[in-house]
Amino acid sequence: MTTTAITTTPFTSDMRRRDYVSFTQLDQYLRCPLRYSLLYVHHLEPDFVPASRALGSGIHAAAAYFFRGVAQGGPPRVEDVQGHFEALWNLETQAQPLRYGERETRESLRDLAMRMLAVFHREFDPRAQVLAVEDPFRVPLVNLETGEVLDRDLVGTVDLVERDAERRLVVVDLKTSARKYTDLYVHLSLQLSVYSYAMSLGPYADEEDIRLRFDVLTKTKQPELHRYRTTRDRASSVRLYRLAAEVLHAIEAGAFHPIVGWQCKECPFKSKCWVWG
Repeated sequence: MTTTAITTTPFTSDMRRRDYVSFTQLDQYLRCPLRYSLLYVHHLEPDFVPASRALGSGIHAAAAYFFRGVAQGGPPRVEDVQGHFEALWNLETQAQPLRYGERETRESLRDLAMRMLAVFHREFDPRAQVLAVEDPFRVPLVNLETGEVLDRDLVGTVDLVERDAERRLVVVDLKTSARKYTDLYVHLSLQLSVYSYAMSLGPYADEEDIRLRFDVLTKTKQPELHRYRTTRDRASSVRLYRLAAEVLHAIEAGAFHPIVGWQCKECPFKSKCWVWG
């Protein structure tokens, strides 16, 4: 069998026409610049789709279905939320080949999702007011210290915007995870910094006290829902700008080196990585 080497590709004029950057793009580059280039520069297809990703997508879709029902005044029953997931799971598993982890099967992940969604449904606080579900944003990237503006907008989608029982505005990101989060991870999360910055320039800019929260559903035998609350300040927005500017500069320079670590084990671009050169 012959393989084709993947060579370093400069940042082309076609790529410069992309007038936006997202958290996902920044995160992909910071995790592994080579993987970023395979995905966004070479537009290569992954070797496989991790079943865990399909599971997470289905959980998110079922949660959005539930939150939209709450916003409309009729919270769906847990059976309806689980049924919404199951319909999507059947489509996902039939439409594409998934790679399952050790001791995982299509049926075991489906059963796990049912338990996770039961916990999710039970732990919802009925005092919360749902304001927006899967809310897209597009805002300029501005250095709040100098006023300098990047030539790319920041785009993304917020899972949930709610007003909690204390009437504070809360931006929520729902996660599925094999384990609990650490306080350090929550405090330093780039994703929550992105959301905080975007909300400060969006329709909720007049809010004085915007809170941030990770809602983490654990993929354990007995799933749990953990809520991690935090905030961001002006310094985090300045740091976000500088980080985005540095990443974009590196991308334009064609700096697409591999980063070897724990993430390589289940990387869907592993075969393409090893022929890089």
